[in-house]
This record gives sequence, structure tokens and C-alpha cells, in this order.
Amino acid sequence: MREALTRSHVFDLPEIILENELRSAMRSYARYLSSQGIDVEKVEIDWAGVRERMRPEAETRGRNSLILEKIAAAESLAVGNAEIDAEIRKLSEGADFAEVKHRLRRDGTYDAIRVSLLEEKAMKLVVSESKPVPAKV
Repeated sequence: MREALTRSHVFDLPEIILENELRSAMRSYARYLSSQGIDVEKVEIDWAGVRERMRPEAETRGRNSLILEKIAAAESLAVGNAEIDAEIRKLSEGADFAEVKHRLRRDGTYDAIRVSLLEEKAMKLVVSESKPVPAKV
């Protein structure tokens, strides 16, 4: 469904949004490599090449986010603190909730969770309002 949204809404993505998506993807990739025991500071990695390979997916994610943000605003969708707290409880897996929440607020992830939940709500609305396309015979 997200792919259909992107295909049906073609527009130039603001460079700042693309850069944010690319930075996020690069951080995730570096964390993944580290989790596999790879020291990203010592291993030779063509970071520019990795970045370019990630660019199309980052553009798609950025477009999807903008589209869903507009839908959420048009439909007056919102995410409350209780919803974010519930998500943090799920993600914290038994860790001290207050400590995890404090860390997430400090590093900006708390707001990212809010955005993610809002996009999820907007997507659910799109899916619930969509009509099936007749199959071509």
C-alpha cells in the first residue's frame, strides 16, 4: 500500500528530508555492522557507495512520510503521550521504563516514535478507506 501511495504522488522531495532519511539509514547500517562484531572505525567501507545505494529507499521513505503526514493533518489525527508510553513499554522489554523513556527523550527517539505511530494511524486510515481495484481479466 505504501508503494501505491508513492507511485500515485510524484513530487520533488525536499533535500533536507532526503538528507535526514539518509543519515538515519547510515546510522542504522553502522549499528547493524557493529552488532555483527564489525568495528566500523577500523574496517574499510565505501561509505559514499553505501549512501548512494541507500538513496532510492531513503527517497521513498521520505515521500511516504510526507504523504502520511499530510493525511494525518487533513484528518486531524494525533498521537497522545499515553500511546507513546505504551509503545515504549513494548520496546523496553522489561527494562526500567522511566530510564528508557528519559533516554529516548534525550536522544530524540521519543519524537520519532510519535511520528512513526502517527504515520501508522494515517496508513490504517488509508487502508480502511481504500476500495479494491477490480482485477483485470
